Amino acid sequence: MPRRPASSLASWERLPGELKLMIVRHAVSSSKQVQSPKLSACAAVCQEWQHLFEAETFADLTLHQSDVSEFAALVQGRRRPLLRWLWLRLELAEYDCKKCSVPETIAEDRVNKFILTNAVWELFDILSDWKKKDSVTTTRQGFTFEISAHSPSDLRHAGPKMRRRINHKGWMGIKGPEQLIRRNTGASVDKPQKCSSHHKPRPFGEVTGLRFDMRAQPVKRLKTLPPVKVVDTFVIRRQCLRYFSVPKTLQPIIESLTQLRHLRYEYWSDRFSMGSAWLKSRDEEQVLLFGQVLQSKKTLKSVACYGDVPSVKLRSQTTASLGVAWALVASSQRLEELHLAHNVDAMDFFFYILTFNPTPDKGAKWKKLERISLTSLWLRPTGYQLLIIRAAKVAQRMPKLQRMELWHTDIGSSCIFQYKADPEQPVVRFLNTWFGHLGVVEREAWRGVAGTQESRHQLRVEYEFLDQRDFVRHNSILRYLDQGDGLLNATSRYQLLDEGLPRTVSKAPVNSQASSHP
Repeated sequence: MPRRPASSLASWERLPGELKLMIVRHAVSSSKQVQSPKLSACAAVCQEWQHLFEAETFADLTLHQSDVSEFAALVQGRRRPLLRWLWLRLELAEYDCKKCSVPETIAEDRVNKFILTNAVWELFDILSDWKKKDSVTTTRQGFTFEISAHSPSDLRHAGPKMRRRINHKGWMGIKGPEQLIRRNTGASVDKPQKCSSHHKPRPFGEVTGLRFDMRAQPVKRLKTLPPVKVVDTFVIRRQCLRYFSVPKTLQPIIESLTQLRHLRYEYWSDRFSMGSAWLKSRDEEQVLLFGQVLQSKKTLKSVACYGDVPSVKLRSQTTASLGVAWALVASSQRLEELHLAHNVDAMDFFFYILTFNPTPDKGAKWKKLERISLTSLWLRPTGYQLLIIRAAKVAQRMPKLQRMELWHTDIGSSCIFQYKADPEQPVVRFLNTWFGHLGVVEREAWRGVAGTQESRHQLRVEYEFLDQRDFVRHNSILRYLDQGDGLLNATSRYQLLDEGLPRTVSKAPVNSQASSHP
């Protein structure tokens, strides 16, 4: 590389540190690939440039299964604390239109299991040698580990929405929706030919889920999945259509992440496998995850789980799990945040709490819980009052509660109930599509919750009318949620908003009333 003039280097050295960082970030964002030759050349200019560019290029990494061994050699020494997000993006075999409408064969499933097993076990073997000092900084306790599995053929067979989001990275949404819009605009150059088949189970993979194969070579060598103490957050995003088996994959992964503090789990209900046997199997796995697995993970501080389906019609065909609701009563008591959607009904969760712990001063307590959001079929024109009363009774067992949000949407109606604790003014908001109000009993119940927390003013109740025409899709309601950022990864949330919202949304507040008003 030709030597730069001394005056040029001197000019760079005179720039403020903030401006230098802005220039580096602009160069990184202008490059389509983080490890591009262009950025490598920039990092080779001088030692300061090397530090600045490596801080950006090694912050968020995407690994293919063939990159695992290279990762070990590349991320060493001072580069390790730079890592914020590691995405293990497994690439499965391609398929054509003749195969997209039929499930994977036993042989194909075996190949996929070996890909998963070899990649995860070898990566964890590498990460097990990392010390806490390699990832703990003043702002975080470790890095985020994400896993997904895709076939290149999914672009053609999983529909236009999948084609738009397949390359979205989990950390992109943190920078705002414009990052995703810009990527969508640039991703339309090579459009794959559209598949005409309507029945396409292949993109969702084997119904029993991807699982470790104990015959794989790394398993024979290591015996057990190595412990990793540098991962702070474990993420599975909704753009991964394939399901991961809980006992055969997720449980060993979570148990091996010894310092795991946050779990974000977004999964799809397989639209082609709604049989009773399949539902029973998935329900048992969810009970295992939200019961035994989470309860044994004492380091966890927050759990978020979003069960996704393609349409409102399919949402109406799914039912929340009573078993998961019961399992959560014990496993959630150490958490600071809990966000669940479409897999547990809030009424069931509250029922088990109140039935087996009838008095607030005895039995189960959520001493650390600050935020909670749940969905419930009871938030309809008839029956919502009982849910809101029970929610208040449960909230009295949560002394640090700052926010509670309950919500539901379907073809006929939509509703959101919100509680915000505030030293100045605690607030309850009731948003619905049928001009519903809270009665005296409901308001008194929540006044009792607010009374347990120090505040200068009485509880305030606010109402807002929602136009049901704005909720034509099951994800349209996300715009109105107060805790959507806790429920979903930022990128996933922007994807859902982009997919589900009509172009114009009417949002007309009706009025605000003091808690003493009928």
